[in-house]
Amino acid sequence: MLTSRIDQVYLATGATDLRKSIDGLAILVFVSPSLMAYTMHRKYSEAIPLYRQEKEYQNFGINLSHQNLANWIIYGANTWLKHLYNRMHGYLLKEPILHADETTMQVLNEEGAQASAITYSIIETAKANNLNPFYYLTYLFEKLPNIDLDDMEELDQLLPWSESIPENCKIPNKE
Repeated sequence: MLTSRIDQVYLATGATDLRKSIDGLAILVFVSPSLMAYTMHRKYSEAIPLYRQEKEYQNFGINLSHQNLANWIIYGANTWLKHLYNRMHGYLLKEPILHADETTMQVLNEEGAQASAITYSIIETAKANNLNPFYYLTYLFEKLPNIDLDDMEELDQLLPWSESIPENCKIPNKE
């Protein structure tokens, strides 16, 4: 009975369900699309480390550990963003010439390093396509759980250069 109510809340809020098990006890952790996007945006666009974000939340009386924030990033990247990342990678491999200013080469084999590379790549590609990373990530986390992730045409509609990206994700031209 409790599980069905939790599932109903999850569906109603659009929150991402992170199921965890601690000492055999199942624990559900929810994060909204906008909070996951905000955490990633602050870390990768604004270079605010997770321990500083944790302190900022504590200043408002919100107890969120940097480990919890890291888990959100890892979950969001490995569950949802990797599908878009892989699609973008496929398009890049078709290009005759590639150039990059920075790399996200993984030096250490740490948990979450691949998630960081995925998130960083999505955010930087969004910026290159004149998208606001926060609004774009929020849009992705609202859309990706509700599409067929094996449908390449649906994924293509979410790529940063797609014409179908909503206007609120775009940075207005300063002319």
